[in-house]
Amino acid sequence: MLREQLDQAHLANQQLMGDVRRLNNELQQVREEFVSKTRDWKEETR
Repeated sequence: MLREQLDQAHLANQQLMGDVRRLNNELQQVREEFVSKTRDWKEETR
């Protein structure tokens, strides 16, 4: 029974780590897009 709970916890941990990786990738893409658009906007306002 304890082994089964450990296996379930391990699986849940792996899934959560995958979610964190995907969210970090999305955040990085959004950040890069924001920086690019901010740079473009600053150039337009000069």
